[in-house]
Amino acid sequence: MQSQFADTLSQKDLLNRKPFARSIARVLVEGRPENNESLVFGLNGRWGSGKSTLLKFVVDEIRSRYENKNDEKFEIFEFNPWMFSGQEQLLRHFLTELFQKLGGKQGKLKAILKTAGNLIKKYAPIKKLPDEWEQVAENLLEVLGKEDSLENLKKSVDDLLVSEKFHLYVIMDDLDRLTPDEITQVFQLVKLNANFKNTVFLLAYDKDIVVNAVAQKFKDNGERYLAKIVQADYTLPEVLQEDVETIFFEQVEAFFEKWKIAQISQNDLNKFWSQHGLKNYFTTLRDVYRYFNGLALRLPDIWKEVNISHFMVVEAFRIFDYSAYQNLYFESLNYLRKSGDFPSFNHPGANEKFPNKTTHELLLVLRGEEHPNTASFIENVSINLFNPDTFERYFSLQISKIDLSEKDVTDFLGNLNQIQVRLRQIHQNKRLENLLIRLTTPGWESAHLHNIPRILDGLIQFFDSVNKSDRKKYRKVFEHLVHKFFEFCKVDQDVSQQLWQTILIQPNSFPQTTGFKLLFSFWDSERYSDGKYKNKQQGKIIIALRKFSRSWVGTSSAALEVNKLPMCEDDQYFGEMLFTLSILDSKIYYEFIIKSFKKIKTISWLLGLMVKESDGRPNRLDNNSPLFTQEIGFHIQKILHHASEEEIEELDSATIRAIVCFQNYFNQTI
Repeated sequence: MQSQFADTLSQKDLLNRKPFARSIARVLVEGRPENNESLVFGLNGRWGSGKSTLLKFVVDEIRSRYENKNDEKFEIFEFNPWMFSGQEQLLRHFLTELFQKLGGKQGKLKAILKTAGNLIKKYAPIKKLPDEWEQVAENLLEVLGKEDSLENLKKSVDDLLVSEKFHLYVIMDDLDRLTPDEITQVFQLVKLNANFKNTVFLLAYDKDIVVNAVAQKFKDNGERYLAKIVQADYTLPEVLQEDVETIFFEQVEAFFEKWKIAQISQNDLNKFWSQHGLKNYFTTLRDVYRYFNGLALRLPDIWKEVNISHFMVVEAFRIFDYSAYQNLYFESLNYLRKSGDFPSFNHPGANEKFPNKTTHELLLVLRGEEHPNTASFIENVSINLFNPDTFERYFSLQISKIDLSEKDVTDFLGNLNQIQVRLRQIHQNKRLENLLIRLTTPGWESAHLHNIPRILDGLIQFFDSVNKSDRKKYRKVFEHLVHKFFEFCKVDQDVSQQLWQTILIQPNSFPQTTGFKLLFSFWDSERYSDGKYKNKQQGKIIIALRKFSRSWVGTSSAALEVNKLPMCEDDQYFGEMLFTLSILDSKIYYEFIIKSFKKIKTISWLLGLMVKESDGRPNRLDNNSPLFTQEIGFHIQKILHHASEEEIEELDSATIRAIVCFQNYFNQTI
């Protein structure tokens, strides 16, 4: 079966081949030998060079030329040898189909063929044929093995073809699809039957493949063997790259129109094609047809859920570099699950896994690791290839049942009056995490900026209503989402203020790290370091920070009891908590330090956070700093004094410098 694109494209002369087809048809119709001998013509061209389309043009032109020949009859017999295997089956089906083709003709020809059927009664029928043509299929090969019968049959047919001015054109395409054995069988078939009068064989093949097949089969010179059978050999010109490019982009437009897919920026695809090597995959028209046939199975059902340009590049990997396609999927997925990010492709090891230079170049561009000028269409795309939430869509025929489509996101953002109902539905369908991740991705917020406080408030109320295990499950992604919301809203002071109010109204509904960091950032930037406040809002901030820090002390004390360091993944967060606690709850801060930091390992880690060399002065330590009092200083000195040499030697150089810096400062202040 021809590709869906080949059927439609063959109607168009995309490569200006019709003049060439007219020349071939003119020779085949007008240039036959005067003695009515048979002819064999070869049409040579590389795989995918457009031979099938040219053959169709030739057949159409032959029919056109016979329209004005009232005194001559013709028949075009298109035989597909690649449908049969074995010399016996091939010959049997060739003659059977030929007899069927000619059997509908009236008069003498029909009578001659009926006589031929009577000559072969002894051979078992291979299949039921209409009317008297069942006899023609019987004992066919046995008759052909009898020289007298064969000669009589051949002479009867020859005489009829000449007297009736009947011309037979046998067309065979795709010989380069066959195995070496099958190729030689076809040429033996042609050689056996090519000497019928008024018969023309037109064979399409890649000459290099045929010559190699003959040499492999007969250990003979393939060129010489072919020359004995084929009287004339037409060679198709190479398809120009500029023609392939023109046809590719014409088909992009036609494909999108046919499947009602929103047109993408031509500039985006042009960059992939011309600047980054996508064009290198396409050297023949068959490459183009093959690509769009594959694309038709996948893109129409998923185009709204992916970056179309990225998907088209990945589809090129699948069709033209399948091993790279597999490596990209499995390597990226494994890396993503282990580290939460995608691997880099800009290192020597990537060249080994992706040896095709075109594929590697395109991967670097898709990953954003090369060519900064492509950033406009690589970054800030919510559904691009290297997005953890959408990556697997590029390798499936449809989105996962637990994935969230772009329509789902649009419906959610467009119906905030029922936000609690929608959140419960999404949660029940196990899609809530995907929604939260999607909302962290830039792109959607520009049209919904003023709704962000409302969305956040709805999420807080929802999480307050679910059980503890669900809150824990979504804690990290929700924390990340809140930070993203504040980044989005920096451009609008009013919206940003609404977000602060949401935190202040219900601080306990936020993950501790998220709520604290946001409030600390606002408080510390305004330098309310004395713990006092000038207005009601500042007071609310301090009250909320005090709640966060007191809650944190209990968790951190428990961690220190089992010598678990660090107590959190973020040292800066730990230091900010200490600073806040020292100002807002100095007594709790003092008790926390004295009780929890009793070993050289914990003390040295604490000093590494509190003491930083900056112009010779410790970070955040001055005469008024509540982080460091004499009581705490004596406590730290005591721990350091009792540390063994072995314990000191285990410390890294940065920690040693922090200890020395602390001791110098302590000695100056006591």
